[in-house]
Amino acid sequence: MPSLQALYPGLVEPRYGTPRNLDRATYGAHTAAAAAALKQPLFPHQRYIADVAGEVDDDGVLVYRRVVVSLQRQAGKTTLDLANDIQNCLMGPNRKVWYTAQSGQHATDKFLEMAEVFEHSPLRKLGKVRRSNGSARISFVNGSELRPHPPTADSLHSKQSDKNTIDEGWFFDVVQ
Repeated sequence: MPSLQALYPGLVEPRYGTPRNLDRATYGAHTAAAAAALKQPLFPHQRYIADVAGEVDDDGVLVYRRVVVSLQRQAGKTTLDLANDIQNCLMGPNRKVWYTAQSGQHATDKFLEMAEVFEHSPLRKLGKVRRSNGSARISFVNGSELRPHPPTADSLHSKQSDKNTIDEGWFFDVVQ
């Protein structure tokens, strides 16, 4: 089996983490392609995370239902998440991808930053950004959506969710 350095040149091995299972296919390359189209190609550690988080079983179902990423500030979490959100939205029609942070305002602000990156990339042809307060979203041509939401107990009540990002997870206690 090749070393991590051979597979991901320049990767500093993670201190903790689930190792990549090379026997499984992964959507990691799809996330990397979305990042490249956003003009923000993935660094080795981001690609490794995308490959592990994107592992699928023999039926093509994601292996990991919950993925926790903990990196220092300015290490590319938002870039990786946006690329993965877009990849997820493009996996099929009518997918719902949600994003939240420590408050509704923080979630909306960060979402609008991500929407700006999307709009300045070639991927803008695949979706339309709406900025209206309470209905901000990127609507994709296949009916999928990426939307922010406040971190409240009922914000996603009765809503379908294919992926949900909780940014700044340290802010929340176990019950939240």
